[in-house]
Amino acid sequence: MADKMITQPRVLVLAQNKMQPFTGGGVVLSNLFSEFESQKVIFIHRDKDYKYESGMREFKVNASWLKLNPIELIKIFFKYTLLALINPLKIRLNDILKLLLQSSHFCLPKLEDEQIKVFSPQVLYAWVSDCFWARSVIEVASRYNIPYVIHYMDNHIEMNSNSLVDLSLKDDFTMLLNKVNEKADRLYVISESMGAAYSKRWGKQCEVFHGLLDHEMWPWPNSKTEIDDGVFRIAFTGSAENGQLKGLKTIAESIARITNKAQCDIRLILYLTQNYALRVKSYLADFSFIEIRPHPNFSNLRSELASVDALLLAYGTDEQTINYYRYSFATKIVPYMMSDRAIFVYGPEEIEPIAYAKRDSWATVCISELPNDIDDSLLTFVKNLEQRKKMAEHAWCVGRNEHDLKINSNRFSDSLISIASPKNNSTGCLSSRVFQTWS
Repeated sequence: MADKMITQPRVLVLAQNKMQPFTGGGVVLSNLFSEFESQKVIFIHRDKDYKYESGMREFKVNASWLKLNPIELIKIFFKYTLLALINPLKIRLNDILKLLLQSSHFCLPKLEDEQIKVFSPQVLYAWVSDCFWARSVIEVASRYNIPYVIHYMDNHIEMNSNSLVDLSLKDDFTMLLNKVNEKADRLYVISESMGAAYSKRWGKQCEVFHGLLDHEMWPWPNSKTEIDDGVFRIAFTGSAENGQLKGLKTIAESIARITNKAQCDIRLILYLTQNYALRVKSYLADFSFIEIRPHPNFSNLRSELASVDALLLAYGTDEQTINYYRYSFATKIVPYMMSDRAIFVYGPEEIEPIAYAKRDSWATVCISELPNDIDDSLLTFVKNLEQRKKMAEHAWCVGRNEHDLKINSNRFSDSLISIASPKNNSTGCLSSRVFQTWS
């Protein structure tokens, strides 16, 4: 371990999330940087306050950091005005603020800038999800004259939003992504399918990094194997964005039908952070069998997952959800796989989470949109305890083989070392999870 710490590069991180053990990208960051010493990393983020201390140095972007590009604002506002004249009903009160932000980048204040200069980063690790962050990545990489890698968490480039702001920014975002990717030393992606697509799209080497867990901390098996009180509890954790809300509603409607037809007592338990809980309460208010609980800390996550009978992964089947999650890898997938609980998965097979579950058979998968098919699949899952036991064990084995924390976090560290020290780099040191295209 001592040798690894000596060779670790100094990494400047630009990510919308901060390191935190609750949801989404924050968990991915916690996993990937788990083997890094705190003095080797500085995080710049724009995340919420989770009342959680990562132990790493963090700077949060605020309004005083913003530097507006007037020419870009004029160009984007002109596009917005033309679209608004055609679609006046789509105008929103906060559109101007969004246009101002997306015409800007952040400029580090003097104090933070001096700290980063003293830190002397060797490599920049960054996410890019909008024009603002893309412009900021370009500025920061140039200011500190360091190589950089872009890690894609979601398929933002193919989102087909109909909002006037997104339509106004679409061409600019595509142009900025092309610029960012052209100068990037490497691309990291969240799934194998994204790696294949993005290496072809941008002609760049892609490496796959997604959810991880230390399998020694999540050993097989756990103790609970049977339903205790005649109540079947199926749980959902983590983020609940629009596409997942649609999937949750479909499953809730199925549970309501099953409860009436088959006289089953099924409870849907949602472990959510406060922000997601507020959205879900109103969206799913009609279902009395839904219980919302606070999302547990990572240290308590496995015990909470073990307190229920099964776990749920659900997505909507509409085009926007498919485009958004096509190459996604939900953070909740790996804890689910390692939980000793069978998993029920609902959604379209065009998206990576569903395709992965089908491909490696670690969950019961329902892709049909027909209510009767959904009901039959879910009821069979609920009633078949022995099959759920076998499925849970298989999921754990796949999770251990594919998502072990130590193996993959060391692979991540080695990749950053190779970028920070290009003279010592050779493609032979890269893992098999690399997608390359050669001109």
